[in-house]
Amino acid sequence: MIRVIAVDDEQPALRRVGKLLEQLEHVHLAGLFDRPIACLEYVLTEREPIDLVLLDVDMPKMHGLELARRLRECRPELQIAFLTAYEEFAKEAFEVEALDYLLKPVMQDDLNRTLGRFLKRTGRNAGHAPDQGQPPEPGIVVHRFGPFTVQMRGGAEIRFRNSKAKELLAYLYHHQGKPVSKAQIMDELWYGRDAQRTQVNL
Repeated sequence: MIRVIAVDDEQPALRRVGKLLEQLEHVHLAGLFDRPIACLEYVLTEREPIDLVLLDVDMPKMHGLELARRLRECRPELQIAFLTAYEEFAKEAFEVEALDYLLKPVMQDDLNRTLGRFLKRTGRNAGHAPDQGQPPEPGIVVHRFGPFTVQMRGGAEIRFRNSKAKELLAYLYHHQGKPVSKAQIMDELWYGRDAQRTQVNL
């Protein structure tokens, strides 16, 4: 069981994340906090270890990045993912070794991705280790003739947060697993744009 807490000074956003987390198997929602200091106190005094913290970035009194640094000082094993409506904090987020960076409004697929990264980074499999004797079934189906679409096995089309995300996936799919440099991607997909902002977007 993955013990998760979330911190966001905006109550509607906090409740939304809480509801999404409650729907996930192998996740125990240990707490929701609308004040950074309350989260910090909880983590310091909680006997059961917290595995993952979802932090809003832009909060009053204590910025999410500052809270992340304090949490890491007292609990280095904690994994942290940021929730925000602003892309410009991405570089700073990864400087504190953030697990993920989720743009609001957070979707169920976003949390699934974050938990997948948590399992990979920590080496935990949450009971979903594949049968070593059988190759894993493909999780998605890609259609590249006509409009580029990606579907789950059941036929549901995967929604992308924006057109650039879809364009990037199509670009990488086109290269069929061959290495592509970050500079090449930036030049191809964001030609002529500001380099620093392009890197954040990528």
